[in-house]
Amino acid sequence: MAKLIDESDPRELLRAALPDCPPMLFRALARAGDFAGDAQFYRRLAAVARGPFADAFLNTSRSADGGRLAYYEMLARLDPAITRLQHALPENEKLAATVDSIIRLLRAHGALHEDDLDLPPGAGLSAVVRRLRAALARIPAPDPGFAPPPPFRLVGNTAELQRVGRDLSLCVALPAMFAAHHHINVVAGTRVYLTADNPPLFASLRKLGSAAWFLDRIVGPQNADAPPVVRQTLERDLAAAGLILIPIEPGRALWRLDAEARGTLSRLENVDEEFGDLAF
Repeated sequence: MAKLIDESDPRELLRAALPDCPPMLFRALARAGDFAGDAQFYRRLAAVARGPFADAFLNTSRSADGGRLAYYEMLARLDPAITRLQHALPENEKLAATVDSIIRLLRAHGALHEDDLDLPPGAGLSAVVRRLRAALARIPAPDPGFAPPPPFRLVGNTAELQRVGRDLSLCVALPAMFAAHHHINVVAGTRVYLTADNPPLFASLRKLGSAAWFLDRIVGPQNADAPPVVRQTLERDLAAAGLILIPIEPGRALWRLDAEARGTLSRLENVDEEFGDLAF
């Protein structure tokens, strides 16, 4: 065996071990580390080298180690559209999985167009994010089942939520922390967002099952709470439209009841105050 290895061309030995492997695989092995891997490593390497990401994996000066190998193996299990984006993405498994999640959501709503992911050479992650956000904005907010009482109107999609949030300096506009959750709420219909122009107001209604709602907050510019009369008027008009409004957020109500029954409410009330309203 030693004589065979010593007298044979290494490329011939590689082709004998891994038939149909691309020529670049031999060059990539020089970047696979100083120690030989087990047979399974080289079988995995050959599979990636024959797959749709062979050029990206092999035609580079970066190492052909197990970490990069696992990344490209994962890409092959994701939505096929990733193939058209991988040149714009850093080699990061978590990041690729997040892009895949958004693409799957867009496909589920029929909002992904064929040319959305055709990025020009040199495009990077920012371009990917812009394309995905533009596609997400095509998904209309589900019909809440009621007409917003004047002067409020329904925020109809994520682009409008971003615009209203930016104009009023609210933290429902990206890149504010947790703003992305509000954008997904629009698509999922788990929250209904209402806005008014004169005076500028923004309200969030949380859907509780099929029949009940909770009015999170009504705010003006920069998250300033609207006067109590504004909330009272909106609650009255929503009730007149047939909505069942829950006056206290159910999670907090249940927490307080349990704490009261245990005799720990007084000790935890400061925590309740610090917990605050998580609507925005």
